[in-house]
Parts: sequence; C-alpha cells; structure tokens
Amino acid sequence: MSGDLHDLVRAALDDSPEPNPHVIARDLYGRLSEEQRTQLAIEGLAARLSLAARVERGASVDTPQAPRVGPSKWDRHERYAVAGEWKMLGDCTAEDCDVLAREREEQAERLSAWAARFRALAARMREVGAATVSDLGVTVLEEVPVPA
Repeated sequence: MSGDLHDLVRAALDDSPEPNPHVIARDLYGRLSEEQRTQLAIEGLAARLSLAARVERGASVDTPQAPRVGPSKWDRHERYAVAGEWKMLGDCTAEDCDVLAREREEQAERLSAWAARFRALAARMREVGAATVSDLGVTVLEEVPVPA
C-alpha cells in the first residue's frame, strides 16, 4: 500500500474503538479522494489475487493429484514476490528460494512470538480469574509485552 494510504489506514485503526474492520473501512472510504479510491481498489484486487493464489496452492497440497507429464500446476500458477519482483515458482533461482525461505522463517518467528504472548495472557487470566483480557488491568498487560 502506498505511503499516504498506509498512513490513512493506520490512523483510522488508531482512532477508532470499533473492532469490526468493515465498519472502519466504510467510514474511511467516505473520506478518500477518487484517486485514493482507485489506488486502493487496485491494491485491494492485487491482495485478493495473491490470497487466491495462496489458497489455491494450499488446496492443491491437500488434494491428491494424478501424475502429470509436462509443467506442473505449481510451475504454472505459483507466484511469489522476491525482492520486490513477482516471479513464478518455475522462474525462481536458488538464491530466490533462499530469500523466500528466510522470509518464511522470519514470519514464523514473529507468529511464534505472538502465540507465546497469547498463551501468557491466557495463563495470567486463569491465575487471576479474569473473564476477559480487559479484566486483567493495564499493569498485568504490561507484564506481557507486545512482540516487536
């Protein structure tokens, strides 16, 4: 997302107590210029296409496939962003695969840190008998830091 739209989205999230992103999006959309709406639509469609490609890959992994002759579905349809450039898997070099592996490892580390935070919150809630995270209070929340 371009810088100005990114800033608008961050500000909308920061300023809104609303948990539903669809409600926040409707409000923000009404404040965008026509140019920003066009830019957002293009970026949103690109994100949806990326998600659909990932879902398709996931489905193809779980679904047994008959052996095929010639380029595989993976070679024809799997796309990745490597150092800012979109590439088909079949066009990736060993170095590209190393970059992709490092990115996935970093993502896994970040997700693991978040999982540890949520486990710690759940444990503290059980210790003090809190029904919700809000019941813990600010001091307890500060004991369970947000991952970097």
